[in-house]
Amino acid sequence: MAKIRIHPQDAYGESIQGATVTITKVLRVGLDGWAVDHLSGDYEAVISAPGYKDERRTWHFKDAGDVLVGLDADHHQPPATTGDAIDLTRAVMTPALGDRALTATITHLTLMPNGVSVAFTKKDGPDRWPDVIPEGWAGPVQYTLWIGAELGDGWHVAASVMAWHELDPFGGPVSDPAHYPQDLWYLDPALKAYAPKVGDRLAFFVTAGGDRAINAHQVFERSNVVVVPMPGPEGATYAFE
Repeated sequence: MAKIRIHPQDAYGESIQGATVTITKVLRVGLDGWAVDHLSGDYEAVISAPGYKDERRTWHFKDAGDVLVGLDADHHQPPATTGDAIDLTRAVMTPALGDRALTATITHLTLMPNGVSVAFTKKDGPDRWPDVIPEGWAGPVQYTLWIGAELGDGWHVAASVMAWHELDPFGGPVSDPAHYPQDLWYLDPALKAYAPKVGDRLAFFVTAGGDRAINAHQVFERSNVVVVPMPGPEGATYAFE
């Protein structure tokens, strides 16, 4: 079947590696099929790539062909050598993050109707982050998952859910937008009023110990920050090199 091919490019006309195109809304579709299969119709889409500003487009497709999309560099991105997809020093953090050594790397992130699964280099093995039992708790916590979104005044990130070592998946239906303000990032007042849309960029990272409304740590360490698009109701898995 004929396809629409979308080619994200930088300011010099070079192809951007690792770019994603997310159809956020099908406004009108012709008789020949849906957005994933065909082309006749009107679509809204978000084009994203690490280190570039998101580009939102509305298209009317009639025939097969190629679409060139130019992306502008995001000068607020930290250098790639930090491992962070966003600069946490510019973000509103709830609670305050403090000084955490970046010792872990996220390798996979899965957002599904039955929960989130995050794989990172300090999760398992002899060098894994230690368990800690918060005061008054019967069981341990190994890490806290922080989740954030880019709002009108910049990035907001909140400690959203804690997990013990064997808990996987966890956190409830993270492919449901309403779940975020209700049960995850509500500690941040601005995030509590915001439900992400499909295609919106979300930031994720983990910290050792318990940080969601408690302060329980043996080590003060964190992972790098990754940014992924909010998936549809079926969920998605993201892999990072």
